[in-house]
Amino acid sequence: MIKSCNEWEKMCESLDFSHRRKIHYNSIYNFLYHYKDLTSTRKDSVSLLIEQYIDFVTEKGLQLSKKESRSLFYSHIMKIGQYFRDELGFKSRLSIDGALLGGGTIDLLLYILGLLKYTFNLPVFTLILLVNTVLIRVTYGTKRKLYGPDY
Repeated sequence: MIKSCNEWEKMCESLDFSHRRKIHYNSIYNFLYHYKDLTSTRKDSVSLLIEQYIDFVTEKGLQLSKKESRSLFYSHIMKIGQYFRDELGFKSRLSIDGALLGGGTIDLLLYILGLLKYTFNLPVFTLILLVNTVLIRVTYGTKRKLYGPDY
């Protein structure tokens, strides 16, 4: 099993950005980086999940389809992330596109209902989600405490 960030980095060094996103390169890197900080009761579960994940990815030759990537995210990355969230304060990463789409949808609904006029038709929820996403990326990204789909 890969036990360090350096081993994971060497294994994936030939991959371009889009392939790294599909194998959740940064999420696994961050998990390996903080693995030593977990309590011993959780290390066994996390180690098993990471090992299964890396075995599957290497079996596929580091080339995953979008469907396989999503499936692995929900079956492994989310579970591992929950352990790290509970113990070490990790955050799930929301994309800028997701923040714009989610906020825009809520603001559009408020506009249709006539409630956005109270904020002078400013897209309040879009701005809130966008600022929140950027702040999480800056504060938790520098601490290597982020994980998420396509990350």
